[in-house]
Amino acid sequence: MDANANITIYRYSSAGTLLNTYSSTTAYPSGIATGGSWTLTGITAATGDYFVAKAKGTNASLNESECMQSNIIYTTCSSVINPTALSSSSSKGICGSLTTGATGVLIYKMDATGNTLMNPSNANTTYTATTFSWFTCSGGSTGSVANGSYMVILTGGGCQSTPVFDCINSGSGSLTGLATSSAITFPATIYPFNTTISGAVPTYTGAQVATLFINNVLKTTVTIPANTTSYTFSGLQLNANDNIKIYLSGNGCTVYNSTTVGCYNQPPVITTDANGALLAGATTITGTSAASASITLNKTNVTTNSWTTTANASGVWSVTVPALVAGDTYTATVTAAGGCSTASTASSTATVAAVTNTCPTISLTPVSNTPYTDTSTYVYGTINVTTAGSVVRLYVDGALAGSQTFSTTGAQTWTILSSLPFYNGAVLKPTFQSGATGSEKTDCGVTSTVICTSPATPSISPASSTIFTGQKVTYTVTSPVSSTWYAVNDNTGKSYATSVLTPNTTTFSLPTNNFSAPGTYNLLISADKLTGCAASTASATVVVNAVVTPVRFISVSAAKAGGGIAVNWTVAQESEVDRYDIEKSFDGINFGVVGSVKYKEVNTLVNKYSFTDVAGATTEKVYYRVRQVDHNLFYTLSSIVMVKIAPDKILQIWPNPASDQVTVNITVNNSQATYIDMLDLTGSKLMTKQVNLVTGANSLLIKGLRHFSPGVYLFKIVADGETTMQKIVIK
Repeated sequence: MDANANITIYRYSSAGTLLNTYSSTTAYPSGIATGGSWTLTGITAATGDYFVAKAKGTNASLNESECMQSNIIYTTCSSVINPTALSSSSSKGICGSLTTGATGVLIYKMDATGNTLMNPSNANTTYTATTFSWFTCSGGSTGSVANGSYMVILTGGGCQSTPVFDCINSGSGSLTGLATSSAITFPATIYPFNTTISGAVPTYTGAQVATLFINNVLKTTVTIPANTTSYTFSGLQLNANDNIKIYLSGNGCTVYNSTTVGCYNQPPVITTDANGALLAGATTITGTSAASASITLNKTNVTTNSWTTTANASGVWSVTVPALVAGDTYTATVTAAGGCSTASTASSTATVAAVTNTCPTISLTPVSNTPYTDTSTYVYGTINVTTAGSVVRLYVDGALAGSQTFSTTGAQTWTILSSLPFYNGAVLKPTFQSGATGSEKTDCGVTSTVICTSPATPSISPASSTIFTGQKVTYTVTSPVSSTWYAVNDNTGKSYATSVLTPNTTTFSLPTNNFSAPGTYNLLISADKLTGCAASTASATVVVNAVVTPVRFISVSAAKAGGGIAVNWTVAQESEVDRYDIEKSFDGINFGVVGSVKYKEVNTLVNKYSFTDVAGATTEKVYYRVRQVDHNLFYTLSSIVMVKIAPDKILQIWPNPASDQVTVNITVNNSQATYIDMLDLTGSKLMTKQVNLVTGANSLLIKGLRHFSPGVYLFKIVADGETTMQKIVIK
């Protein structure tokens, strides 16, 4: 951690809800030095609250987290209110003493619904200077208090006493305390770092409620469903030696059981080499543990022995032992630390290994006899093996990348396939372990440094391009280098394409993003293996021309004409025009093409076009616009014009909106056979139904609308030589 730290105090309610945070930065702007003391003021507290402190280094560049926290401190009252001494508890009432400092009483009924306050605002409660009575405890009254278990807590000055419990089952004033039940079980050991407590409870055909008390303070309750035999409390904050009580209500008188939170010592660590071994011949074993912990070191193989020592303030400990013998094993335990005398579990076993004195060699690559490069995968060398089971290990910048075990002795060559990639400047280092149980010799000074070469210059096409704004260039990259990133950038590093990692040497396409601004772009198509070598680049030029609008609309109009609707438009400055698409809409938003007119060449600056939509429309309104399309597929839209149409015949549709079927009502002058068409808003036909109409009113049932997506559609019918349309909403 950084030398200086900032402290944050976290305040929680007894239920575990975060209430406030308090930072030390105001009182200590430069942080608090390691080992220093600190004091924060202005902190609010209420009975039952608890606090924890967390530290974080002041050096932002270290990016430390608040992963460690202090012990838990619970809020206590400035004065202690002793619990009441009950004098009577029956169906008539509950009575008892008011101890010093107490000014009131809280009485809870404990049952399968939870813990219910029975005297809110002192209901039915009377007081003298030294006693309280809830209802009455004398006289011949039959009583107002239901049988069951009750919890009584005295209050005063914001403080509360520990609870007193009693079970009422008659009109007699005799006291019946709660019984313990071993059927309420706990984990074998509860440690301070546990946040969950689970156990068993007696089964019952109805629901039960378990109430958790920590140090006689009510923390939380859980409901246990009928015929359930277990409970769980979670989200807990515990300290060593906390008293835990669980009360079970719902089946007769409440019962309880209790236990204590144990303390925990972290196992120590014996200092070994990278392979977890101690070296034969050494006379000292060292390790780390909690500060000032009492340590027992144990020799655990055939001839056992043990030694004791104490860790220093930094948690480092050391034991002098007889010279270590290969094959012996050792463990260590913490027997006491920080006031906890519970012995830890044993550390990992450390085995004594025979000292290895032989060093391996590392060779250049075979055949080419060249240094290792970023494309190399195997490393080679020699070693003189005296014991079968010996091992050569290969490290890349200190990380284990592979190994080879020898089953024969004598002069050997080794070849290791690296599991790690090589990169420019990486240091390859072999080590040697003599025999299966020997130590690993890591200080031979035998290394080789990886060099690299840049990938081949990208072969691209086209090298130069001319496009319009809104378009892109697709480069063809021929004979690429496998496992290499190809990118398109300018000389400032700005990217113009999504980079591609090549899986092989197959030719591939590399499209740029669309160019939004005109200009000349000098680009670099780069090939980079990301191994520390410089990228190779090929140059390309892209000239982006602004799009010139090829036409100017002077006017657009539409009107009913004969059996359809005539759309007319006048344009000027036509250039590169291919055609005009006439688009139609029934809502002014969703348009569909109903026809096209090819460009016609004239000798004047102004050109006129027309198109008749023979389908027409009989909705109240219909909309048209013209889309000019040039040879490069760029387009220009005209303004939107609307034609208002008053239909002669009105279709009546019910219900509207509809889900599956509707009734269509229409009146005609003559009997006739015709069709009802269902259209979308672009005029496309979706469904057709043949109908026979009679003179006068007709009522037609249309089914199957559930097969269409929710939205707005049109019903169209031709009757008496007229076309009538009406909107229908499918929900």
